[in-house]
Amino acid sequence: MPDLEHFSLFHLYRWILVVLGVTYATALTIAYFWNLHLQLRQAGSRGQLVRRYLLLHILRLRLRRFWLDVVEIVVLVAILWELVALHSAL
Repeated sequence: MPDLEHFSLFHLYRWILVVLGVTYATALTIAYFWNLHLQLRQAGSRGQLVRRYLLLHILRLRLRRFWLDVVEIVVLVAILWELVALHSAL
């Protein structure tokens, strides 16, 4: 049985909005990558040029710098998570 004493219409609205927003963003991302995949599969000089361009940039990617950025993002997200947890504990 749900606890109706602590029920908040705002929290319900917020969770519905979050679910809809995440679902919409996921659908757009999947559609974008699917279209990119279809464009890269095209035969022809344009598709080949784009494939070579992407391959060149992937090969030039500096992994050490990239992974340091990933670590920085993870640390910042952890700090944000802790701040939100502390804020909601008040």
